[in-house]
Amino acid sequence: MPALAVKARIWRRLLSTVRRDLHVRLPHSRPVLEQMLYAVCRRNCSRDLADAAFSRLKSVFSDWNEVRVSAVREVADALAPLPDAFARAEQLIGLLQDVFESLYSFDLEGLRNKPSQQAAKQLARWHHADNFVVAWTLQYALDTHALPLDESTHRVTVRLGLISPDQPLASAASALQRQVRKDDAPPVYETLSAMAHQFCLPEPRCQGCCMRSCCPAAKALTHASATNLLRRKKPR
Repeated sequence: MPALAVKARIWRRLLSTVRRDLHVRLPHSRPVLEQMLYAVCRRNCSRDLADAAFSRLKSVFSDWNEVRVSAVREVADALAPLPDAFARAEQLIGLLQDVFESLYSFDLEGLRNKPSQQAAKQLARWHHADNFVVAWTLQYALDTHALPLDESTHRVTVRLGLISPDQPLASAASALQRQVRKDDAPPVYETLSAMAHQFCLPEPRCQGCCMRSCCPAAKALTHASATNLLRRKKPR
């Protein structure tokens, strides 16, 4: 089967069977600023962990300006037990500072009325808005065709054979975006993330994964396990 047809079949299965079986939901609707800040919590974390951390952040601090002027340790404590809480806190504070210095407010709703390319340029202009944050905000706040990709979801797409293992994260996100129609894009990240945190871990749990029958990495792992078993059974 041609490579494009194989990839199309994998995407169909991801966005139908896998999405249904893993009970994947789209991210909550949020104001543009909050969606951008939430992306910092969501990167490489399960949805439950990120949702809980973001909820704590909003309950501990009275508003976003208080977060901006708080010590990094205070913000990190609110984010715990997210991994790399201190680095995430630094990025959150940096993002808020970027926005405040640019607009003297935290209202980003005007981005909804701008052309997608113009909105993307403004987001990318802020020093602490990395590729993941920009893509997340474009997709889930501004309804623009973008595909956020972090290390955990990158791992899934490599193992499924959707992208090359030596393809850098930034170019991999662009390549994947071209494989998915705009209308199909919203559930992509949540579906890949659910797989990454339930089955496609650094040490994969292929046995329970519903993609194992069409996953090159799972097939290779199964073949290697079977080969090792046969070697152990050979008489001496």
